[in-house]
Amino acid sequence: MKHLYAKILKKGINLNLIDKNTSILVVGGGPNDSTILNAFEFKNVVISNLAPHANVTDYHPYKWEKADLNKLPYEDTFFDMVIVSAALHHLYSPHKGLGEMLRVAKKAIIVIESSDNLLSKISRKLGFVPEYEIDAILNDGTGGVENSHIPNYIYRWSKGEIIKTVNTFLPHTQNKFHFFHHY
Repeated sequence: MKHLYAKILKKGINLNLIDKNTSILVVGGGPNDSTILNAFEFKNVVISNLAPHANVTDYHPYKWEKADLNKLPYEDTFFDMVIVSAALHHLYSPHKGLGEMLRVAKKAIIVIESSDNLLSKISRKLGFVPEYEIDAILNDGTGGVENSHIPNYIYRWSKGEIIKTVNTFLPHTQNKFHFFHHY
């Protein structure tokens, strides 16, 4: 996952969408997000989650804020970019969370989530990957649906579904999409 994250950030830099001073909100974030963004020397980053899952100082040098992805406490287009990595599928409505990201982002969003493709369907059918994320709740009983003790269904997105959702939330804009694949 870290390699995919880095690849996407490099692509954003190459497209001149982001630079070191870009204001970035990470939703559903954790210490790994801080490590990766710090490696790229980003300066203006807020990492948010319902719970820090660690000591708040683990996000150094960035600020951590408690924020619910269902209703982000920020003005429209407050951040240049919003990032989520493997957290949308923890929501009752992943589409609503994606819409909130779009609302508070000025330039772009980066979404790293499971893909609904032939390989993932075969893998689920053969039992290689789970339908529900049980391991997320094993440590402290949270981390499931809406950060509860309930294991969450792993919502997998198709390209078409992403495009339709984004265009529904932003019908007044010309939207560009870049898809990266990594298992």
